Amino acid sequence: MKISPGEHDLRMALPRTISERAGIVLLYLLIPGLLILDYHAGREFSLHVFYLAPIGLAAWTFGMGAGIATAGLSSAFFAFVAFAQRFEGQTTGSVWWELITSTFLFVGCAAIVAQHRRFVSGAAEMARVDPESGALSSREFERLLNVEARRARRYSRPFALALLADVARTGKPKGFIGALVRVAAANVREGDTIARVDGAKFGVLMIECPPDQAIVAAERLRKVLSANFAALDPPGFAVALASYEGRTPLSAGDLLQAAETRMNTARLSPEKVSATRIS
Repeated sequence: MKISPGEHDLRMALPRTISERAGIVLLYLLIPGLLILDYHAGREFSLHVFYLAPIGLAAWTFGMGAGIATAGLSSAFFAFVAFAQRFEGQTTGSVWWELITSTFLFVGCAAIVAQHRRFVSGAAEMARVDPESGALSSREFERLLNVEARRARRYSRPFALALLADVARTGKPKGFIGALVRVAAANVREGDTIARVDGAKFGVLMIECPPDQAIVAAERLRKVLSANFAALDPPGFAVALASYEGRTPLSAGDLLQAAETRMNTARLSPEKVSATRIS
C-alpha cells in the first residue's frame, strides 16, 4: 500500500471541532427548526435567545462571515415572529427596538465566537510549529515519530531519523536558524518532515526510507548545508542518523536517544554522517 506525501502527518483536530458537512447539516436543521418552534411557542415564551446556538455553530465552524450571515438570517426569522405575533397593545417601535437589540446580540455572539476560534487555532498552530524557524516543534515531532514507529511495526516499512547540528563556535549570521531550515527543506525528499529539536539542533523524519538510502540522503544534506554556510567557524554540520526497520518495539524516545548517541560521534567527525541501524 502506497503512502502519499504527508500522509504520516496526521491532522490535529481542535477541541469541540466538527466537520464542515456536519456543521451544514446542523445549521440546516437548527435554523428553520427554531423558527417553527419560536412561532408556535408564541410571544409569551419567546425562543429568540436560542438562535445563538446556530450563530455560534456557524462562527466556530465556518468563520466570522458565516457567523454574521447566520446572525442576519436569525434576525430576519425573529423579526417575522415578532411582527406576526405582537402583544395586544404593543407598539411597532417597541418591536423594532427588540429586533435591533437582538440583532446586536446575535452579531456580537458571532464576532466573539469567531475571534475565540482564531485564538484557539493560533494557539494550536504555535504549539505545533516553532515560531523562529518555521519548522515543527519538538513535541509535534515526537508525536510524528511515534506515529511513524507504529506504522513501521505494522507494515514493516523502514524509516529514518536524522539529527543535524552546526559545529560552528562563532560567525553565525543574523537569521541563521530560519535560513538553515529553508536550505534543509529545499534539499529533503517530498513528504519528509523537519523539526527543531533543541536550539540549533534539527531533526529530519525520512518516511519509507531504507537505511542505505537514508545514509545517502543524510550525506547529501550535510554537504549542502556545509556549502551554504561555509563562512561559519569552523564550517560544517554534524549529522547523526538512526534507521529503524520495524521489527522490534521502539518508541520515539528510543529513536531519539539512538540518534543522540550517534551525535556525540558526529560532532567529533563532522565530515561524515554517523549512522546506526535498529532492526
